Amino acid sequence: MDKKQKEALVLAMLEKGESYRSIAQIAKVSPNTIKMLANRAGLDETTSISSRVFELV
Repeated sequence: MDKKQKEALVLAMLEKGESYRSIAQIAKVSPNTIKMLANRAGLDETTSISSRVFELV
């Protein structure tokens, strides 16, 4: 799995509400990486991607 695929997997799992711990185990990335990707995508633990899209429209 390349870097882009891991990023997509992490973001998809965040959208589903998975915990950082389970994402880290499945995607084999650190919790810090997950947090960085979530921040870059404009997500936090309480904001979904669909919510962000609605805010931008």
